[in-house]
Amino acid sequence: MQFVSSNFGCERVTASAGSYKLCFCTPRGAGASCQLAYDFSFDIGTMVVQGPLRNQARKCVFGYRCWAEDIQGVGLADGDLILVLDKCRMPQTSPAAGNMTIRGIAGLTPGAGVPAYGKDGSQYLLAETVLAIAGTYRMCWCRPSLSATGCGITDSFAADIGGITVVTPALSLLRRCVRGQTCAIIDLEGFGLADGDAVHVLHFCPDKPNYGIFQEDVPPTGVFIDGWPRKGLSLPAEIGGTSVSWGVEVVMAPVGRYPICWCMGSSPFRRCDQPQ
Repeated sequence: MQFVSSNFGCERVTASAGSYKLCFCTPRGAGASCQLAYDFSFDIGTMVVQGPLRNQARKCVFGYRCWAEDIQGVGLADGDLILVLDKCRMPQTSPAAGNMTIRGIAGLTPGAGVPAYGKDGSQYLLAETVLAIAGTYRMCWCRPSLSATGCGITDSFAADIGGITVVTPALSLLRRCVRGQTCAIIDLEGFGLADGDAVHVLHFCPDKPNYGIFQEDVPPTGVFIDGWPRKGLSLPAEIGGTSVSWGVEVVMAPVGRYPICWCMGSSPFRRCDQPQ
């Protein structure tokens, strides 16, 4: 039995993670040129490309903890790294000198990559508090055991998982509703707003909860406004997250000025049905 060694040159593998067929061709006999796809008709096995799948978009809210949960891929493992960059595989030919380390987006994985936790490598805590400017960035992946630099340079983070959008509503918004009439806001502003978001008109916007802990859904004392439809909770936002209403019930709350508290509907660990 003869063994054949083959390689694909020095270019990086850019295919999405998955299993692919290895198809063999020899120019000896049958006049095959090994230039066309149908020349490779002999199935010799499977090539497994490990890493994250592409196009896995995630959202985080400015000022809140940011998780990238349920990242899908092939052969993912605890210890894999994510670095948030403007573009994956940003050129850097050598590790930073002195005490400096590689840097991601300020306010969102600013250090040398965020490690996965859990055995399946699908969960990442990107930031305790997101302080990055609102926008869409790239989640870039690297595995230290397979990197010549141990994921020590940004160039090693070449696998693009997908976009991570920092969402924020416009602050200092001032809108008016009239006592005795229905209420709607049709021009909410911000970056990354989407259908399914919601706003809550309350006496005060509560402090954000700890990760996944909602204190058994006990609302803070004195948060609700008497006479506001639906206890202040809007119907799910529409028209790209820019329009909310409180239905057909009229506002009978005392006249005054109240905070408009916003919630991102698509967050996996933040629910918009309770003030907290």
